[in-house]
Order: sequence, then C-alpha cells, then structure tokens
Amino acid sequence: MQSAIKAERVKTLQNFDHIIVMSAGKVIDDGSPQELRERPGLYRELLAKQHGKVPSIVATPHNKQPA
Repeated sequence: MQSAIKAERVKTLQNFDHIIVMSAGKVIDDGSPQELRERPGLYRELLAKQHGKVPSIVATPHNKQPA
C-alpha cells in the first residue's frame, strides 16, 4: 500500500519505509528515514531544527537494531 503524507513534524515520518523529500514542487531526495538522517540534506536539516540536533536512530519495525 502506498500513501502520500504531508507532515509538519518530521518525526511523524520515522515509521515509514520510504520518504520522498520535496521542495518547491520538485523531488530533492528520497530514502528510508535512517538513510535521510545519515546524509546531509533538507530532511536532516529539518530534524536538527525541530529537535536541536539530529536524533539517534530509534528501533522501529522497519529499522530494527541488533540487541
């Protein structure tokens, strides 16, 4: 199933499998939440702005971390 979501808070998107980042009507980046957090870009900048820093990766059903 595919969904299109507009989110004001980037943290809302953390449980999604794939995110497409758009600016001025154009796709500027895409990837999993983990991929987008790890590389420079608008998604990471917005996380930093909303949280004061880039949050650490949180284990979710889509990006489980080893125990």
